[in-house]
Amino acid sequence: MLGPFSEGGLWSLDRNLEAVTLAAWDILPGLLPEFATLLLIAAIAFLLQASAIEIATRSDIELNRELRVTGIANLLAGLGGGLPGYHSMSGSVLTYRLGMPIRFVGLATAAICVAALIFGSTALECLPRLAVGVILFFMGTGFLVEALGRNLIRMDRSEAGVTLLVFPVIVFAGFMAGIGVGVAAALVIFVVNYARVPVVSSALTAETYHSNVERAPAYAQIIRSAGRSVLVLKLQGYVFFGTSNRLVDLVRERFDQAPSLRFLLLDFRTVNGIDSSATASFEKLKRYAEERGFWIIYVSVQERIAEVLRRAQVYESTRPLIRAFTDADRGLEWIEDQILVAGGIAVESQNSVIAEQLSQIFPDANEAREFQSRLEAFDHCQGDIMVRQGAASDHLLIVESGRVTIALELPSGGTVRLRTMGPGTVVGEIAFYLGTPRSASVIAEADTLVYRLTRQALLDLQTSRPHVAIHFQEAMARLLAGRIVETNRLLAELNS
Repeated sequence: MLGPFSEGGLWSLDRNLEAVTLAAWDILPGLLPEFATLLLIAAIAFLLQASAIEIATRSDIELNRELRVTGIANLLAGLGGGLPGYHSMSGSVLTYRLGMPIRFVGLATAAICVAALIFGSTALECLPRLAVGVILFFMGTGFLVEALGRNLIRMDRSEAGVTLLVFPVIVFAGFMAGIGVGVAAALVIFVVNYARVPVVSSALTAETYHSNVERAPAYAQIIRSAGRSVLVLKLQGYVFFGTSNRLVDLVRERFDQAPSLRFLLLDFRTVNGIDSSATASFEKLKRYAEERGFWIIYVSVQERIAEVLRRAQVYESTRPLIRAFTDADRGLEWIEDQILVAGGIAVESQNSVIAEQLSQIFPDANEAREFQSRLEAFDHCQGDIMVRQGAASDHLLIVESGRVTIALELPSGGTVRLRTMGPGTVVGEIAFYLGTPRSASVIAEADTLVYRLTRQALLDLQTSRPHVAIHFQEAMARLLAGRIVETNRLLAELNS
């Protein structure tokens, strides 16, 4: 039998008050670090216990509610000098397997504890030790068979190794020591596995990956021809010493393959953090850029990540060969402008008269003049809304000089730039041919001269000069087909 136990109640207000006065409170400050460690490990142990109970009982546990209830219970128990309570894996599973009502078991257990606290625990002497031992042996054996048997077979090697490591530590050093060793081993495995995840999700060049600025065909061809000189690396995940060094190796490998590389664009849009130890790799990239004479362009960098890079002095836009932009679109636009300038084409000199533009569409000068006679010229100042989102699409625009931006107006009141069109480009042709309302607004980014072709003018041209209309329709078909080809090339490179 259990026992013997002392007669009478176990709880005494005088005894508890005496314990408070006799406690060595002066040693408490020195134990605070141990208490903090204990709280951390206890929190981890609670999450592990709760997850294990969920799996064993095939039920969902509301963690916040469990933490609140347990915290309140421990506060009340502490006022009475009791020991801390916690979630019991064995007790919960035993109750579940016996098919007992959960609330009844909890209330009955609490009632027995209160009765023993007030009236004494002599009644427990009638409980045979063998019964308690059998229950504990049964539960322990069941857990061992499940953990070291069926579950171990389903685990991969690293998880099985951690389980086999934690088991003897718990047996010989205790549960909390086993939790600590298990967490440390899991962290090591996590770091090793995460380091295997490539930091670069995709590597692109300007041959297929462009900004949202649409330029005249001749200028677009110059940019595509210099596409190999631009390397765009889309980074991902958390960048730390285990992955950042692979980034440097990849850049060097690409330089060996394409020594003419002039621009390296690093896209941080899907990077969620960076370790200070990783900045050494970006310092290597900066020195490598200075040696080889190429630009490093940072885009879509979160402020907290930018601050880490600034402290390492690798992010300042005032430094030679380094630039930073809010997004990849703006960064690519700057790169493309630099390519055109290097080719002797200044951005402001990209304008051309409408006659030159139409000569690329119509092989006959008379046809070009005939088509131009159907166009209406409009001057717009910077900031003018040339086409309003949702309006009827009864015309298309040909940009002679300046720049226009296609902007999507959001319900929240802001706008998103979809595309910027320069001289020699056609704007609004998709809605024009589909006959649908405008899906976005067209805004003059600078003083702009455009020529407008209305639907009625095109219909008149088809009736009076059908061959002129056919040449124009063929040009529009080539334009749309070219965009599809560019999109397919980009998708192929992203999936390669």
